[in-house]
Amino acid sequence: MKHSDGFSRGFLLILIAVAVLATTSACNAPAPEEAPPTAEAVPTDAAPIEEPSEQLMARGWKLVSITGANVEFVLTEDVEITLVFTPDGRVAGSGGCNRYFSAVELGEPGTLSLGPVGSTMMACPQQVMAQEQQFLMALQEARQYRLAGNRLELNFGDDGVLTFEATESPES
Repeated sequence: MKHSDGFSRGFLLILIAVAVLATTSACNAPAPEEAPPTAEAVPTDAAPIEEPSEQLMARGWKLVSITGANVEFVLTEDVEITLVFTPDGRVAGSGGCNRYFSAVELGEPGTLSLGPVGSTMMACPQQVMAQEQQFLMALQEARQYRLAGNRLELNFGDDGVLTFEATESPES
């Protein structure tokens, strides 16, 4: 069945007009009325209390020291060791030479447990490699953490402490 050009053009113009009207009506529709705020929805001056896990994930961390009775660790100035907690239950960062990664489980407040720590295998100067190995062994043993302002302390072994300072944003 063949239609005349006039009928097809007229039908097309009607479809376009309907589409334009529908779009215009949707854009000019009044916004739904918002319910008045309830007592619970009224903001207060108190800052919301963040979960420790949120505080750990909200920032990146840079190692500033490793201490303990059996630790002989001197942080080399030109080497940066980092730590990032991710929402999917992992930690990652730079050990100073290689990238490392592990699963982490945050238990009772202040406790954590890391899975086996894996890393890339790039070659670096011997001193940096030795420093990285000490860090990774200490990290693997970490069982408790403490947040104090912009500092994070991970306790390992009998008396060891990995101390980190917060960085602007998490970067793995």
